[in-house]
Amino acid sequence: MKGALNALVEEAKSLLDSGRLGEALEASEIALEEESNSSLAWKWKGIALLGLDRYQEAFESLEHAVHLDPFDAESWNSQGDILLNLGRYEEAEKSYDQAMAIDPEYALFWIEKGVEKCPLDSEVWSYKGFALFALYYSR
Repeated sequence: MKGALNALVEEAKSLLDSGRLGEALEASEIALEEESNSSLAWKWKGIALLGLDRYQEAFESLEHAVHLDPFDAESWNSQGDILLNLGRYEEAEKSYDQAMAIDPEYALFWIEKGVEKCPLDSEVWSYKGFALFALYYSR
């Protein structure tokens, strides 16, 4: 059963990476039927829903993901993206802050924090993000 779940979760991720959002959503939902406590399945479902502009459903999925794995920075970051799209800016900032606290060297979080701050100080945040990006990939 565990192997089948892992295969479904990996399939959902692969489908997301190739832009096949509907199929990724379907694969993540099948994975959740197998194991409703799979944080990765909830994360991929949420990210697929985000890409499909189904923000409220995406938020609910990412809420499950961060509840099950509160140390997954990507889930917190994606939750911030959803909240930003819902116009819930202060909550988005808290999600981005949580992502940055977990993985402070991941430049994408800093760049998105700059977008969230837009237009005030966005350039400063974005430059910090690009600097961290360059630092990370120069190792």
